[in-house]
Amino acid sequence: MSVQQTAGSDPYFPANGDPRYRVHRYELALDHRPGPNRLSGTARLNAIAGRAPLAEFQLNLADFRIGRVRVDGKAPHYTHRGGRLRIRPPKAIRAGAAFTVEVHWSGNAKPVNSAWGGLRWEELEDGALVASQPVGAPSWYPCNDRPADKASYQLSVTTSGGRTAQQLATLAHRKLSSLPQDLRLADPGRKLMFDDRLYERGGLALHAVRCALGDEAFFRMLRGWAGVRRGGVVTTTAFITHAARFSAQPLDELFTAWLEKTALPSLPVLAAPVPARPPYPPHIAGSA
Repeated sequence: MSVQQTAGSDPYFPANGDPRYRVHRYELALDHRPGPNRLSGTARLNAIAGRAPLAEFQLNLADFRIGRVRVDGKAPHYTHRGGRLRIRPPKAIRAGAAFTVEVHWSGNAKPVNSAWGGLRWEELEDGALVASQPVGAPSWYPCNDRPADKASYQLSVTTSGGRTAQQLATLAHRKLSSLPQDLRLADPGRKLMFDDRLYERGGLALHAVRCALGDEAFFRMLRGWAGVRRGGVVTTTAFITHAARFSAQPLDELFTAWLEKTALPSLPVLAAPVPARPPYPPHIAGSA
């Protein structure tokens, strides 16, 4: 029986992923060079076999060059064709057992074909953008690409960028201001749910929250949100309520402007950090 026919395949995307095992953690280390648009990376997957022994399994990965594959530290037999990395470990993994997979890959990210067009790690003039749902994740890293296979992620990126958050926000805001103002971020509707403007305006909305809270409170807020909501399904209302706990001023007008109205708000400016006050009384070197 093929993987696609195995019980547990996703009804919307039966050709994606491998239901015979699940991944519970991805550790990704990426190196991106914007000039040649070259992407290389190392992925370490912590996974658990299903109810039957795994003599072989599959990952989804686009057309990259494979440098190294290991299963529990040992070299397996593998093939990579048609967006599938098929791996046969030296010894079958017993049912329910935990195992690790390590993959090294490199090349130029290319689109993954889908009913919504090509999905991928998208090259920009001075960087890259990833908006790859629902099935574009394999365009930039090896994964068990099934909606039901939720996992935690550790992600590190090395690049030759150099732009600040405010500079990136300015570029995105300038681009959005020249486009139609007909998108309501809180509920874009089915037709616009994968519109590029949705992701750019979403990033700007988060930047506006950062400007309102300041860096210290903003990053505490994000860490708290990720910790409390880890592995769960979230709502916009829940995030608004959470963010308000970290602000001395009401955030209602900010969220209304960015999420509910179609007109693009003006771009906020991230304030420079306020230096800490010196101790008082001041310490004089050499004094008792």
